[in-house]
Amino acid sequence: MMTEYNDSSESGFLTGAFEDVSQVFTDVEVIATSEVNVVAKAKRYGRWWLLKGLRAEVAAAADYQQRQEAKKAEMLRREQSQQRMSVAFMAGVDSLRKSVSESGIGAQERYDRGVHTIEQHVENRAYGLTDEEKNEVRVCLLSVLETMKKGWQD
Repeated sequence: MMTEYNDSSESGFLTGAFEDVSQVFTDVEVIATSEVNVVAKAKRYGRWWLLKGLRAEVAAAADYQQRQEAKKAEMLRREQSQQRMSVAFMAGVDSLRKSVSESGIGAQERYDRGVHTIEQHVENRAYGLTDEEKNEVRVCLLSVLETMKKGWQD
């Protein structure tokens, strides 16, 4: 038995109980095709849906598969790069905090020591990062140093 679902919004959760209702699209009608895509309308759960997909021959083509694999590899590389940058940044914040926490020195000396610590950290401990990624870590650590500096009393 299906519970009635009367919501005219375009999206949202279907809250009815659908034990006896198939999740398969029915009344599928192709609306348009191109060299790459197929657009169709279909019915499911009593509602009309607009579907877009690749033509079967395009999806099976070797060059398309290679592009998809290259896209996946690039996404993975970016994710790994972000993780390495995050690790380098967090370790840099810790090094920075330790290097400028000494009391009895002036704010300018702390700041200079912090800049030196950032340079040492990025050059010696930011393994596997490109020069561009190292620069991003530097900028972030300098921002942290500037924030720390605001709390120092000279």
